[in-house]
Amino acid sequence: ACRRVMRSAGELTCRVGVALDWRRERSCDALLRDCGRALARAKSRGGDGYVIFSDETADAEPPELPASPEIEPGEDMASALSRIVSDTLGGCGADPEQAVAQALERIGRLLNVSRVYIYEALDGGRCRGSLAWNAEETAPLAGGWPEQGGAHIPGEFDERGMLRFWDPAAEPPERREWMERNGTLSALWCAVTEADRFLGFVGFDDCTLRRIWRREQEETLAFAAKLLFSILNGGSCEPQDPAGGPRA
Repeated sequence: ACRRVMRSAGELTCRVGVALDWRRERSCDALLRDCGRALARAKSRGGDGYVIFSDETADAEPPELPASPEIEPGEDMASALSRIVSDTLGGCGADPEQAVAQALERIGRLLNVSRVYIYEALDGGRCRGSLAWNAEETAPLAGGWPEQGGAHIPGEFDERGMLRFWDPAAEPPERREWMERNGTLSALWCAVTEADRFLGFVGFDDCTLRRIWRREQEETLAFAAKLLFSILNGGSCEPQDPAGGPRA
């Protein structure tokens, strides 16, 4: 029966609604109700996708996620991201910082996220914000914890070099304060290393929904993060001017 449906339906799409109970305090009926509301939002967007229900957006209309102008006909996200990085490599010329700044904007619009930013590691384990982009309706990154976090920041990442933020209430105090200060509902940080040395990370914030990235998306973003660091530092992942202030 499934094969008959697939032959007759042509291209199939899948929408998923998710409700989370980090504190294990909610009833099954409440979770099922919120799953249904999340699924309705996912269906309203069309195509493949998912929505994670959150109290902060329970009464809000689902955000419009139009097709990104960065995606050309027939492209998927990974292909478009690779093309953007390739364009950046070809156009960095004498001003790699400007090229990377433009790449951050294009990547942010491609992914429909609220912010994309680069933090570089400094001596002593602190990190310095160097370049950032934020969507028009989103406030610039306020900083805080990464700059003050000390030597433990590299240890926050998992074995794949990822650090994920999904729910402020479930995060340790310093992460929760950072998320609340920046209005961040979810975030993904991709660490960049060279010869086991932590060089920094590229972060992707969402201030409108709690987003869970697929593994293949994370791997694509991690690859793009390493290339952006390489471009920013003149073809090497080694950070330049580690004792200096933020880049202009």
